Amino acid sequence: MAEVQEHELVVVGGGVAGCTAALYAERYNLDVVLIEKGAPGGMTATASKVENYTGFPEGISGIELAERVHKQAENAGVRCLMLTATGVQPMPYSSCTTCHSRPGDEQATWLQSTLDDRQAAMKAWDAQVTTALSAAAVRLGFTGTDAAAKIANANAALNAKKTAGGTWKTSQLNFQKAFTNQQYVESEGSWGIHNWDYARTVILKAKDEALAVTATSVITIKASPKSVKKNKRVTFKGSVTTSTTGKVTLQVKKSGGSWKTAKTVSLKGAGSYSVKIKMTKKGAFYYRAVFHASATQLGGSSTKVKVKVK
Repeated sequence: MAEVQEHELVVVGGGVAGCTAALYAERYNLDVVLIEKGAPGGMTATASKVENYTGFPEGISGIELAERVHKQAENAGVRCLMLTATGVQPMPYSSCTTCHSRPGDEQATWLQSTLDDRQAAMKAWDAQVTTALSAAAVRLGFTGTDAAAKIANANAALNAKKTAGGTWKTSQLNFQKAFTNQQYVESEGSWGIHNWDYARTVILKAKDEALAVTATSVITIKASPKSVKKNKRVTFKGSVTTSTTGKVTLQVKKSGGSWKTAKTVSLKGAGSYSVKIKMTKKGAFYYRAVFHASATQLGGSSTKVKVKVK
């Protein structure tokens, strides 16, 4: 007759995830056993190089990472069995959705409280990342109907730029790092239960990366009227969506010419500006608004508007 063993937790699979799960279970003083049918490390051990694992900025070979994680689990006291799992039968009141909330099980009740706290913290951090990413998207010059739309629009545009052979500036790269890290945490789905330390590190890193996105101004400009007689004035209006202070320089040029300063005006209100410029020469002229870079603003220029002077 086959030997029957009872354990509080059985981890099937000796890969990095399995070893990590068993390691933390052991640290919580649970009676845990790890089952692996072959060499420790799972699919990770077959990778020539792993570059996205926290703590190894230069990357690490899959086999070395697998051996280190397995050795750490063993050092912590995890018992490893070389067996083949032929099936898994769920126990009553024990599923992934309720985790270990089994009535009457003191250890399970204690653990569930910890898991609830961790999930609440992870979801709160995730909401903070969404807020930070939405604000970062605006600073990069994107907009949308809500936070999700702003983030999605920025991500899609930056990916399109990269696909077309362009390069990301530091702020754009920080945005994409934050977006990717948040997506990892959300798609993994356990909200910190399966790998608390790693998940917490990733979501907090995402927040820092989103907050590190420096502002890129989005400048608008309108001219009225667009056709005037010589010595008449044209009113130029617009706004800088990422700043309420600073100065905007109106520049002018003829077709084929170079940009020259026409007028400098201070922002007012919520970042709007308005200035009248006297047209002293006949011809067709192009105007644009430039918001210059500063310690906290990347600066930028608007699209150009055409004014005809008769």
